[in-house]
Amino acid sequence: MHPMKIVLATNNRGKIEEIKDILKDVHVEICTLDDFPGLTLPPEDMWNFKGNALKKAHFAALNTGITAVADDSGLSIDALWGRPGVLSARYAGDGATDYDNYMKLLGELEGTPDRERTGRFICVIAVVTLDGKEKTFEGILEGAI
Repeated sequence: MHPMKIVLATNNRGKIEEIKDILKDVHVEICTLDDFPGLTLPPEDMWNFKGNALKKAHFAALNTGITAVADDSGLSIDALWGRPGVLSARYAGDGATDYDNYMKLLGELEGTPDRERTGRFICVIAVVTLDGKEKTFEGILEGAI
């Protein structure tokens, strides 16, 4: 019996390695976008994490013929009215590093008392099958900056 095949709809090498490690004991063949030269994910332009994850997973499933797994995640800071939200990875602009985004966030929180620096990390994972069925999973970690 052949293992189930999935494609990870991400270009993030760290995420790919984490998911491969999580699934190392599961009978599944993991493909990445590298296995499909020329395939470029659509922009993350939805208004929430679930929308972005589903958009990427539907695109990957349709264009690879394989069940797709995608995610979107980021920070929602109360003192910033939920920002950076879906813009977390590019908060300081396109091509910004994690450090650039971190420094912009800290700059915007400058002068904000510790008790008001509450927020959460949100991650949504979407799975889309070849027949278009979808399932999402959301995790939220409360904390403070």
